[in-house]
Amino acid sequence: MISAEEAYAETESQTPLQFYGVFASGIRPDLSPPSAPGASVIWSGLTDNRRVALTFDDGPMPDWTPRVLRALARHDVPATFFLKGINVLHHGAIHRDSNGTHELGNHTWDHPDLARLDYAECTDQLARTSTIMQKVFGTRPTLFRPPYGHIAGSSFHRFAQLNGL
Repeated sequence: MISAEEAYAETESQTPLQFYGVFASGIRPDLSPPSAPGASVIWSGLTDNRRVALTFDDGPMPDWTPRVLRALARHDVPATFFLKGINVLHHGAIHRDSNGTHELGNHTWDHPDLARLDYAECTDQLARTSTIMQKVFGTRPTLFRPPYGHIAGSSFHRFAQLNGL
């Protein structure tokens, strides 16, 4: 039997942080400034026309990704897929024809809340995913979407460093 304090601590360690107004970890261990000035957050694109960007997270998955790809192909619509490394390892062939039609981005290895990870764990999540994507698709991702929408901490800087951005 665990105490109420232990149960609370366990729940807190597994629950994603709130989206806004909270501390997000991931500060570089040596407290040095980021060394990847080319990275940026894109909220919207510049255009005079109204456009929609379709994005999908957490795949590829054999039950729904092929259906989405067929629907997009039927209507000649490109999309961006943010992929989990573990799913690329097991189901990467689903996207074998996506390069050149769709964008494939990094969504970490197994979808942790990066704001709860230290620098080394964050690096591992991003590096493993970029490496398996390069091995399976022949190119490293240049896009990254953090799980739970947390855009603070070292995750963006580390992704940019690992991918030469």
